[in-house]
Amino acid sequence: MKEIVCNLCGSKNNRLFYCIKGYNLYKCKDCSYVFVFPYLSLEKLTNLYKNFKNNIFEKSKVILNDSIASLKSIHIYWGQGKNKLLDVGCGSGIFANLATKKNWSVTGVELSESLIRTLRTTAQFRVIQGNILNINIQDKFDVVTLNQVIEHFPKPKLLIKRCYSLLRPGGYLYIATPNISSLNAKIKKDKFEYLIPPEHLSYFNIQTLSYLLHNQGFKILKYKTWSYPVDLAGLIKCLIKRKSSSRNKQNYEIKSNADNENIIKRIKYLIFDRLFCGLFYNILNINYQGTMIEFIAQKQ
Repeated sequence: MKEIVCNLCGSKNNRLFYCIKGYNLYKCKDCSYVFVFPYLSLEKLTNLYKNFKNNIFEKSKVILNDSIASLKSIHIYWGQGKNKLLDVGCGSGIFANLATKKNWSVTGVELSESLIRTLRTTAQFRVIQGNILNINIQDKFDVVTLNQVIEHFPKPKLLIKRCYSLLRPGGYLYIATPNISSLNAKIKKDKFEYLIPPEHLSYFNIQTLSYLLHNQGFKILKYKTWSYPVDLAGLIKCLIKRKSSSRNKQNYEIKSNADNENIIKRIKYLIFDRLFCGLFYNILNINYQGTMIEFIAQKQ
C-alpha cells in the first residue's frame, strides 16, 4: 500500500477518519486536514466529471441566494467597476451570469462536458472547458472565485498555487467550501451531507484553509462561516432520533387518517422548520461552527 501523506502539510501522521462508499477518509493528526486516499488521478477525475450534473439544477434557488451573498462579500473589497473575474468550476453559470450583470468581465471554467454544452447556449460570459490545473489561460484576473470547488480537488495546494498565478498583484481569491469542523459535521459524523466521495475529496476548517492560503503567499482579509435553516432543523431532528432510538420502546400500532397526518406534518414543518429554524439557525455560526466556510484572501 502507498504511504499515506497529508497533501497539505506533508505529515505522515494520519488516522482513518471515516470509510464512506468504499472510500477511505483520513485526518492528519498534525494539521487536521481531512482527505480521501488513495488520491484520484487526473484521468479518473476527468471521467467522473465528463457528464457531471448531480442535482445542481435542483438547487438553483439555493445557489442563486448563495451567489448574491458571495458577490456582496466580494464587492466590499473590490467595488463594482468593470473588472475581470475568473469563476472556477462555474457549473450551471448562476454566479457567473449574476456577476456579468454587475458589470464584471467574467470567464468561467468548467470540466463537465454536459454542463459546458448547456453553457454554450445560455451563458452571458466567456466559457472554457477543461481542468483549471492544465488549461492554457493567458489573462490575469482581479478576482478568482472557488464557489464550492476546492473540495473537489485531491491536491488543493496545486489549485491555490494556480489561482495565485492567475491573479494580478493585489487581486482577490474568494473561497466557499463545507466546514468539516462545523457543529453539523460533529454531530452527524459520517452522515454529514457534504461527505460525498468521490465528488468531495478535500475537507477544510478555518485552521487548515488559513494554513493553505498563507503557505501559498496569500494575505487573509476575511473569513466567516454560514449555515442554512435546514441545517438547524436537521441537527435537532438527528439528536431527537438518536435519543429516541436509544430507548427501548414497546411497539404499538396507531390507526389514523392519512389526510390528518399530512395536515399535521405540514403544520409541524411550517412552525418548526420554517419559522423556528428560520429565526434561530444563525446560532450555528457561533465560534465559527457554521456549515460553510467563506474566505477572502489577497495576492501579495
